[in-house]
Amino acid sequence: MEPVKLLLDLPFDILAQLAAGYLSYRLAFIGRDSHHTAIDVTFISLAFAAMTKAIVIVIGLVMLKVGYDPLTILPSIGAAFVVLGAAALWRRWGQDRVYNFFRNGGISDHDGQPDVWRSMLARQLKGPTRLVIKLKDGTELMCNQLAKFNDAPLGPCLLGMDGSVALYVTDVRKKGTADWEEISPFDAELPGWGYEMSFIPASEIARIDVTRPN
Repeated sequence: MEPVKLLLDLPFDILAQLAAGYLSYRLAFIGRDSHHTAIDVTFISLAFAAMTKAIVIVIGLVMLKVGYDPLTILPSIGAAFVVLGAAALWRRWGQDRVYNFFRNGGISDHDGQPDVWRSMLARQLKGPTRLVIKLKDGTELMCNQLAKFNDAPLGPCLLGMDGSVALYVTDVRKKGTADWEEISPFDAELPGWGYEMSFIPASEIARIDVTRPN
């Protein structure tokens, strides 16, 4: 508890800047931070906090010039919103553009993710149109036309960071057979129950085929 007490004893503006730095980090790297270490979290948060501090100084100088008292919480609050907005822009557009710039410039073609599955999850891509899961026992499960399930409680599918998958199974192909057997992901006798989603752990999956539009 001693480190927490030391933090809480800091002046409010410092606490606000540190909080803004960490919240900006979470916003900027949500879904892309599973491989980050404690050092990564600390220093990226501090980088955002430093941006917040710089903006606080600028806002304070502007307030002083127009005749307002800069020694209020307004500069810290304003700076926090600006940095959070910058983090959102980085998450939505900036990170992919920087990656494409480095790749096109021959600098690096690696996006920093630990494996290709999480690299796919980290990209800003159009939603998949079809999903096929081949299990280790040879059975294949397919969700054809995922758009039909856009309004389902959990969306058309779930792709886990650990390689697990959840989908609404519309077709099954058993091992050794050539044809798909169409099934319904709804309860035929009790349609009011809604959608039936199947959760497949990564340990049971041999291959995943994801179809996306151009």
